[in-house]
Amino acid sequence: MILLGVGLLSSVLGLEFKDQTMDKPNLARFMLPPDKDYMDWWKLTPENYNERVLESVDAWIVAIHPKNQQPEVWRKMAPRYRGQIFFGKLQDDVINEDMKKKYSYDGKPILIAYRWTRKKKSEFFSTDDMRKALEYSFESLPVKNLNQISFEDENDETHVNQFILRSYYKNDMKPRFPVIFVYDYDKMGGVSPLFRVASHYFSEFFNFGLVEFKDVEKLRSTFQSYPKPSESDLPQAVTLIGQEPSDEEFASGDASLTFNIVIMNKIKFGEMNFNTLVGYLFWINSEFRSTLPGKPPKEDILVETMGSVRNKLWQRLEALKPAVMKSSRTATEGKLLQDYEKLKNEAKDKMQEIDNTIKNIKSEVDQKNAAETLDKTTKTEL
Repeated sequence: MILLGVGLLSSVLGLEFKDQTMDKPNLARFMLPPDKDYMDWWKLTPENYNERVLESVDAWIVAIHPKNQQPEVWRKMAPRYRGQIFFGKLQDDVINEDMKKKYSYDGKPILIAYRWTRKKKSEFFSTDDMRKALEYSFESLPVKNLNQISFEDENDETHVNQFILRSYYKNDMKPRFPVIFVYDYDKMGGVSPLFRVASHYFSEFFNFGLVEFKDVEKLRSTFQSYPKPSESDLPQAVTLIGQEPSDEEFASGDASLTFNIVIMNKIKFGEMNFNTLVGYLFWINSEFRSTLPGKPPKEDILVETMGSVRNKLWQRLEALKPAVMKSSRTATEGKLLQDYEKLKNEAKDKMQEIDNTIKNIKSEVDQKNAAETLDKTTKTEL
C-alpha cells in the first residue's frame, strides 16, 4: 500500500515549472473563451428570453426596470459573480403585457431570480433586494463535487489522506488533481458560488476539498511548510502535486507519496474569480499532468488537455450568443492551429538540422577511420 508522506511544500514561486514566467495564464492559450465574453449584464428581450434564461442550466437574475433606471447597487453587484451566475436586464419599453402580468411588474424596478436547474425554468423568486435574489440563486448551485476535509480519524472518508488517495487511485483509472479551497465560512456566508460552479465543470479532472480557515492549523500540521494564509489571502486554492515513489522505494518497502503544493498566488494568477480560477486549473493540468499519480501511460489528447471541460465552457456561452461565440471559438482554434503548424514546421526543420549534423559527424568519423585504416595498412606493408 502507498502511504502518504509529508514532502516539501512550496508556493508558486518555489517549484520548477515549464512556465518560468510570472505572466498570468492566458485563456486563449488553452483555447478558452476570453474574459470579455462573460458579460456582466446580458441584454434580454421577449424574443430571446426563453433561449437565454428559461432554457439555461445556469442560475439567472433578471432586472426589469424603466430605461436608464437600473439601481446602481444592482449594476455594481454583477461583476463580482461573473461566470458563476448570469445577470440579464429587461427594460420595460420592450417587455410585453404577458411578461408584465407574469412577473407582477408595476413600473418599479424588480429582480427575478432563477435557480440552477437541468430542466426548463418555471419557478422564480421576485424581489427588489439583490442580496435576497443572490441567496435564492446560490442555494441551488451544485455542491456534490465538493468534499469537506477532516483531520482526526484516518479511517473516515473525509480525512485528508482518504481525500488524496481517492483523488489519485479510486476513480476507475481517472486520477484527479486534489485541490483544497481554504476559506472563511462565516465571512463568505457559506460555500462560495465560485467553488460550486468550478467543482461542477472540472469534476472529471480535479477532486475539490474544503478547509475552513479555523482549521488551517490542522492543514499546516499535515503539511508543515504550508504558509499560513492571512485573511486577505482568502479564499485560496491549493493544489497538491503528488510524486509517486521510485521503483527502488517500492522494492525496499518504503513506498510513500510526497508532495509539492502550488498555491493560487495572486502575483502569478491574479485575484480569485471565475476566469482566473479556470486559468489556474488549466495551467496546473498543463504543467503537471505528465507526472499525475495513477495516470495511464498513454492518454488521448482530448483527455490530456481537458477537452471536455473546454467544450462545456464554450457551449455555456454559445447557448446565450450562438453566432458570435461560435465565430470567436473558430478564430481561437484557428490561431492555435496556426501556432501548432508553425511549431511543427520549426520542429521538422530542427530535426532535419540534427539529421544533417549527425550525417556530417558520421561522415567525418568514417573518413577518420578510413584514414587510420589506410595508415595502419601502409605501415604494415612497410
